[in-house]
Amino acid sequence: MSSQVVVAKLAGLAGRVAELRTLLAERAVAVRAEDGCAGYEVAELLDAPASFVIVQTWTSSEALRAHYATEEHAEYQHAVDELLATPSEVVIHQVGSTTRPSVSTSPTDPGRFG
Repeated sequence: MSSQVVVAKLAGLAGRVAELRTLLAERAVAVRAEDGCAGYEVAELLDAPASFVIVQTWTSSEALRAHYATEEHAEYQHAVDELLATPSEVVIHQVGSTTRPSVSTSPTDPGRFG
């Protein structure tokens, strides 16, 4: 069984970015509590106003399908559609395995400082 990683890019309406930011933050909290959700992160792009990236990690394709089938997801879709300048771009990756690099010995590696 492979995990699923969903990467979504959203371009919001400039005049409604605060509403979009709030909706995405609230949605992240709710989705993290769902069965099979291993992670749900939202980032606002610094160099592109009103643009966001969402990275979701699911334990299985079944868990992801169950998430998309919920009434809460349908309600979110309707709410977010009003706040977007363009349709969101979504890519789903199936991950069969993960390789972590060895610990860096570079003094400039920010990962060394926690």
